[in-house]
Amino acid sequence: MESQGAGMQVLMPASLAVRMGVPIYGIIAGVSTATDKEGRSVPAPGQGLLTTARQQALRADAVPILDPAYRAEQLAREFAQTAAWRDQERARIAAAAAAGAAPGTSLARQLADIDAAAERRNRAARQFWSSDCLANDVRIAPLRAALAVFGLDVDDIGVASFHGTGTAVRRQPRRSERNGGIGWLTGAILAAAWRAGARRPTTTTSRTC
Repeated sequence: MESQGAGMQVLMPASLAVRMGVPIYGIIAGVSTATDKEGRSVPAPGQGLLTTARQQALRADAVPILDPAYRAEQLAREFAQTAAWRDQERARIAAAAAAGAAPGTSLARQLADIDAAAERRNRAARQFWSSDCLANDVRIAPLRAALAVFGLDVDDIGVASFHGTGTAVRRQPRRSERNGGIGWLTGAILAAAWRAGARRPTTTTSRTC
């Protein structure tokens, strides 16, 4: 396949980018493959976007974890539960030390272990309620889940970029992606940048309804 020019993107965790002070041009919200795994030829890789737009047909309010406020409430509850557990454990260890019990390790070490365990629980809760709770749920399309992590929904999508193989057998799946895969997104006009093989990319508008 003919190619002209080159581009480079440097990927790194957001925390590292902030520490280094580098410019941030975009955030990768989700990653998936659309090659239908093994057994398909490169010119006919399958339904493409349909693999990331698949979900059960349910009302948006039927899945409360899509709401950032709901997830924040659940996270705060877990933080409170962990804080209560940490305080109880610290009090238990301090009472045992005051009663003359002989711990296997020093009092300071035991308290530090409790604090470290509480922090691990908080990190796990933060990871779960920020993104993991949205993954592998048949009610939520992977694309919708990726947007929901940042408090966005499909109405916030301004442009979609597509890349195909430029073969006749691939054109029909691309039409399915546009009309079926994106159809549930907005039901409105969506700008789309199409890239097919070595052809020049174009920008069009397609009604996704």
